[in-house]
Amino acid sequence: MDYITVREAAEKWNISLRLAQKFCTEGRIPGAQKFGSTWAIPAGADRPEDLRRKKKEPTVLLPVQTQSFSMMPLMNTSFPPGQCRETVEAMADGPQKDMAWAEYYYFSAQAERAAQAAEPYLDSADLGLRLSACWIYGYANLTTGQIRKARRALEAVHRTLAEGENLSPSLRAAVSFVAAAAAVLLHLPLPEGLPSTREFLPLLPPGLRAFALYVQAHYLYLQEDYAKSVGMAEAALAMGRKHIPFLPSTSTWRR
Repeated sequence: MDYITVREAAEKWNISLRLAQKFCTEGRIPGAQKFGSTWAIPAGADRPEDLRRKKKEPTVLLPVQTQSFSMMPLMNTSFPPGQCRETVEAMADGPQKDMAWAEYYYFSAQAERAAQAAEPYLDSADLGLRLSACWIYGYANLTTGQIRKARRALEAVHRTLAEGENLSPSLRAAVSFVAAAAAVLLHLPLPEGLPSTREFLPLLPPGLRAFALYVQAHYLYLQEDYAKSVGMAEAALAMGRKHIPFLPSTSTWRR
């Protein structure tokens, strides 16, 4: 059987690359197979029906699913230094593994592949996947100069933060982390209504907590509070450095 890529299928069916990827992840293309982080589609496969047109519903963020919340799965997975890719490959197939690949691509300087892997989950009903996708998609597109696409992701984060009153404390902590990181690392004013770091930091899982400490250190540096900045960076380094090979000083993964 002959196979074509997702991009070739999108061109063949005259649809967006994102929609073609969505058809794959939802299992709506018979015979489509995933190899690593890429999909192979049977050359003779018919285009699935676009359910968005059938239902004629407006494009809105889907309701938040609060069960099994998990954000940035690779960042929150312990692995020995030098075993990042092997760790992702060993994960069970599914959305969490897809997002782990997006993280891997972003932190290994493959911005275009990171954005492509994250894009199908920008409107996910799973809040953890949605926030992860927005974070990676936004920064990956900033790296490649796609400002309009980056702004779309960051605006989605701000909307979620504005709706955060009905979220559980752990979910609101994750939303606050993403909003704070976006503002600090882009040198923008912090969003209105953002809780203090002391409020949401203890509620984050270890991997995100270490990165949040780095973001706080960067914020203190921008405020010229250098002593506290150094202390915060040292605290981040002390958090499981042997198990989570993440370097706050450079915000890169060891591959």
